Amino acid sequence: MSPTSDNRDVFDFFGLARELRDLVYQGLLTGSRTILLAEDEGKHHDITVCAHRLPVTDLLLISRQFRKEYASAAKGAIELVLEDYLNSAEDHAEPTLATELLSASAIHMNLYTPCADAIDPNDEHSCSDLINEMARHRDRTKHLVAQMPQLRRVTISLHLEPNRHVAACKQTMTDEHKRLTSIDHVACLELYYCDFAEQSSEDYDYRNVRGPVMRWTAESGVLEDLGVEPELFGSEDEAEAGEDAAEGAADKDSANEGQSGAVGESRSDG
Repeated sequence: MSPTSDNRDVFDFFGLARELRDLVYQGLLTGSRTILLAEDEGKHHDITVCAHRLPVTDLLLISRQFRKEYASAAKGAIELVLEDYLNSAEDHAEPTLATELLSASAIHMNLYTPCADAIDPNDEHSCSDLINEMARHRDRTKHLVAQMPQLRRVTISLHLEPNRHVAACKQTMTDEHKRLTSIDHVACLELYYCDFAEQSSEDYDYRNVRGPVMRWTAESGVLEDLGVEPELFGSEDEAEAGEDAAEGAADKDSANEGQSGAVGESRSDG
């Protein structure tokens, strides 16, 4: 096509080879969307899913051919980040993903477990709560993975509070990690420590994530202790002491300001 005054500044995108156009489409998959899974039969799953590498809605309006090829390139490109807080002890429902998410190729799962300060009375090295909660995470994760036929890679970050039983926690993870790593397509599992505060019987607030402290990969097939000890991050007592010290310093500064103001007023009166 010879250039004219009307088209010489217009790039002939569809004149490119389809392989090159597909590369462009892949680079334009920049949309994202957060979804809170809806209640099912009165039960809230408390799972949040953020979908990445989605088509940008405005670009779908360029032309019919562009929309068709762009949407085709998006199939199998979606990547998901899932947050499962496992807040409700009564929630055994199996969540269902929205139809548009079922073609995801990769998913990263941030799993949280409100592990209580409990040790199995029959085994001082086993955290019974952690075992039970990992089993629940396994069931929910397997159910989600089974819904995505194009899934190729699953990575998992498990967050829990060690509750002063660090040795028991690590031993339990060593014994029980296959509950999660045996799920199809899992390539990596990492263990993180965090603090949680119970807001209610079915609601927890997770904070101060640190780690990873242990890691398993499909290549190694072994759960490795990374040598990160929780005391390196400061204990809860130290944190409270620091807060008390900060409050004390603030009170002292406030008192000093009050005294300075009183002296200033006294001098002014004089």
